[in-house]
Amino acid sequence: MRLFPRLLLAVSVPLAVVMVAVALVFVSMSRVTSALAELRVRELSSLQSESALHRAGWDLDVAMRHAAVRCVRDRSAGPRVVADVSSAASALRTRMLRSTGAHPNLLGAARAYLRLASELEAAPSCALATSERYQAQRSALDERLTNIWVARMAGLHDAIIAREDRVHEITTLTLFGGLTLVGIAVAITLAISLALARSVTAPLAVLTHSARRLGEGELEAPVPSVGGVAELVEFAGELESMRGRLAELDSLKQGFIASCSHELRTPLSKLREALALLADGAAGELSSRQLRIVGIARGACERQIRTVTSILDLSRLRAGTPLRLRHAVSIDGVIRAAVDQEEPEAIARGVDLHCDWDGDSSTRADLDDAMLEHALANLIRNAVSVSTQGQSVVLTRRIRPASTERPAALEVDVTDDGPGIPEAIESAIFLPFVTHSPSTSPKRVGVGLGLALAREVADAHGGSLELIRRDAGSVFRLTIPLRGGDVRAPRERAEVSA
Repeated sequence: MRLFPRLLLAVSVPLAVVMVAVALVFVSMSRVTSALAELRVRELSSLQSESALHRAGWDLDVAMRHAAVRCVRDRSAGPRVVADVSSAASALRTRMLRSTGAHPNLLGAARAYLRLASELEAAPSCALATSERYQAQRSALDERLTNIWVARMAGLHDAIIAREDRVHEITTLTLFGGLTLVGIAVAITLAISLALARSVTAPLAVLTHSARRLGEGELEAPVPSVGGVAELVEFAGELESMRGRLAELDSLKQGFIASCSHELRTPLSKLREALALLADGAAGELSSRQLRIVGIARGACERQIRTVTSILDLSRLRAGTPLRLRHAVSIDGVIRAAVDQEEPEAIARGVDLHCDWDGDSSTRADLDDAMLEHALANLIRNAVSVSTQGQSVVLTRRIRPASTERPAALEVDVTDDGPGIPEAIESAIFLPFVTHSPSTSPKRVGVGLGLALAREVADAHGGSLELIRRDAGSVFRLTIPLRGGDVRAPRERAEVSA
């Protein structure tokens, strides 16, 4: 699946869940509104009508009480008080006609009030209005009306409490459902985001590592296939195609360099022999000035032969040609040969070159001694070339004993007091044909093969070559696993000899 559908899926699924949560909220709000509307229609609207009916009944009761009080004061006030009671009764009848849907008990109490008022209207005298029976009936109706209204208010209160509980239940369910859906949406979003990130970052990490290897010239290992989005799969295919083309070009380049180097090596060897014959006087005795010129030519010829030999050795190692291992090679003999080869150059530059032998000097192992000597000579030459007069180059040899986790190994540290390696070029110093010369270093810019060849030799032996940084100067550590020969620790060899 391509990236756009994945992103669309990552957005649409949580959005759908959120929309469901919003829909749930709207449904809950609708139910709450419906419950409140039902309360308003069924209870509050009828309550308003019943309240007016109760008010009319109460006005009639008040008119009857006032009639009794006025009759007590003035026995001739019967017709006037009856007229007031009749007016209140007429208002109650009108309200009853408008409140047909009122509570039956309240309507019954209103009818009883009208019957009592009708008795007073039929005998408009103060005798009936002030009689104990009439007042007792009125008091009973007053109590009845009050009790009915109190019960009606209690019922309304219960109805409101019930609706409130229902609204609270709906709100609680809505809140719980909404939070649950939001949690589900968050979980889905995190899961989809994590899956989408992994489908992009994991292949990108693999492709980045592969691109870095290609940039560093490591063209042997193919670009691994990746999953994830289709764009990255296509990019991996293009990167592998590019690696194949670069490998072909690198093979052609190595072949061309090897051919040119081989063609140069033969005439250079003949030139070296000719210069040696001249220096020996085979063509006649030479003057001191002529000998000096021949010496300069011989030095230049030797440098060119070393360069051509390095190119050929590097090409052979990078082509996968196996090492020419010799059995039980003296390690210290190889190191001394490399030191003797570079000592004249160190003396000429005024650099102190000495060795520090740590441990037994009779250790032997199966090695390609020519390649190892060449690699050590390159490391020593590099250290001498960056040093100035009066500085030192120290070669330290250690034999690391074998353990259960790793075999015995040769460790050679080449330490100089030069300007050191800047961090900016640290990752490129082992690349072939890449040269850097610090401004404070007396080293001439060369071809850039010494450190590259030394690392290839270490890798071919199953070892390593690494730069160890320090405050001043540099330390190059060459590590070679020792197999075959006598590679035991000195104490073990002493015990066997005893």
